[in-house]
Amino acid sequence: MGRQDIEWISEHQKELEVYSGKWIAVCNNEIVGVAKTAKEALQQGKKKGFYKAHLTMVMRKDEGMYVL
Repeated sequence: MGRQDIEWISEHQKELEVYSGKWIAVCNNEIVGVAKTAKEALQQGKKKGFYKAHLTMVMRKDEGMYVL
């Protein structure tokens, strides 16, 4: 976890476009939650046992990327 997840998100922007406008939680190079809010995405990850997932909103093509 950590830097590798941030790099994975950056490298997979094209595949992540299907989640445009939603928050995703990523842990160990795997999407562990997808929701309309960051809180919901993180909760989905926690239910799967991932307590330190990285959160990012998958922006639309005309928007930038943000990683929390």
